[in-house]
Amino acid sequence: ALHPPSDFTRMLRRHRPQTAQSFLPTFEEKRETSQEWALVARRLVNRLQLLAVGMGVAVAALGALIPRFAGSLFTQDLSVVAAMKPLAMPLFLAGAFHGFICSAEGVLLVRRDLGFLGKIYAASAIIMPAVLLQLKRRAAPVPEIWTAFVWFQAIRALILNLRVRLSDGGGAPAKVV
Repeated sequence: ALHPPSDFTRMLRRHRPQTAQSFLPTFEEKRETSQEWALVARRLVNRLQLLAVGMGVAVAALGALIPRFAGSLFTQDLSVVAAMKPLAMPLFLAGAFHGFICSAEGVLLVRRDLGFLGKIYAASAIIMPAVLLQLKRRAAPVPEIWTAFVWFQAIRALILNLRVRLSDGGGAPAKVV
């Protein structure tokens, strides 16, 4: 089976944005007090998301270089090395979306939008395994499986980030529960 070095890249993607997000609760709590705090909180959210996305893209690019150019580090079997090369782009895309997802989840956790997150997690736990089972039944090639994962990540990123933006109130003070 072809597995990316995900533990290392996951560590790099998560720790720096999580440290930066530790400042967000204070700003989100003060957000309901004035227009000025609401705008400051919105700017912080935007900066944190840019940081997370930048880290996600950088680490995804690094991770995608391995199957594209350095598959022989893991095996000397040339057929496996050749099979790894087409996985570079879907690996990059899936990894790049991870920053969008983690940053949006962090913001929604701070805003205590737990009902929404619970529904997303439940839907994800049902939908993706069902898709993977369908791909298994069709004996889909590995690149097609990774492409399905890219779509899964893209849809999650879109839904979560729409929720962040729509629950923002356009910079207006918002009630934090």
